[in-house]
Amino acid sequence: LASGIALVELVYDGVAAHTRLNAAKWLAATGGQTLSKWDIGKTIICPNTGAHTVNLPAVASAVSGGRIQFVKTTADAAAVALDADASEEIDAATTLATIDAIYDTAEIVNVGTRWVVLNRDIT
Repeated sequence: LASGIALVELVYDGVAAHTRLNAAKWLAATGGQTLSKWDIGKTIICPNTGAHTVNLPAVASAVSGGRIQFVKTTADAAAVALDADASEEIDAATTLATIDAIYDTAEIVNVGTRWVVLNRDIT
């Protein structure tokens, strides 16, 4: 900082600052996207103009109880397909492809062995 004073986190509580601040991540409009464990706790903005696959982080690499929220922001009819890592599951399936209309949202949570859809608002 210009004043020479650094802002520091006095006590680290195991929660990264981006999670505490509920950060957002904008994906590219086309092509497949891969999320990492560092995207846990974020809102993922999906401005896709064509079919879009978002690869989720492996359950084992992500914190149990960690959540990711997805929001589709375009009116294009193409779906955002969430793809679990390898043979992992999202609500007993390896993909979730119901996010296909503008403002559709889905929030998933890592329950330690798979991803579960916590809530969704699908038109």
